[in-house]
Amino acid sequence: MPPKKGLLFIIAALFVVGIPVSILALDLVQTAAESVDPFYEKVLEEGKFFYLNGDLPRAIEDLEIAFFGFLDNPPKLSECYAYLMVCHFQEKHYDKAKYYANEIKRLKLQDFFASLSPPPPEDVLKKYRDIILKLGR
Repeated sequence: MPPKKGLLFIIAALFVVGIPVSILALDLVQTAAESVDPFYEKVLEEGKFFYLNGDLPRAIEDLEIAFFGFLDNPPKLSECYAYLMVCHFQEKHYDKAKYYANEIKRLKLQDFFASLSPPPPEDVLKKYRDIILKLGR
């Protein structure tokens, strides 16, 4: 009988110790996904501002910098890629628009852009959907 009690004690100890470790690991993953470098956030906002004001080359420039800061943040990355796809398509850079459409699909970011909070402007969302359909993604 004593060996069973010892085994139960070891299992219980591993379970109790394992819970804080798994909670810590989960917390670190969530923190990494939620943390956003203010520099990249500012550059993203500037890119969206330039897009909405019709300065597509400047929007592209800022958005191509911004996405590097969001490689571990799928919602923000989807936002950068969606705006980049739309900008490049409007600038008739079809190969680059197709590249970003492929990246959105490859990284499974399709649903993130439409469900952002606050949501993207309706005209941007419509252009995004139209371009995805035109490019066959």
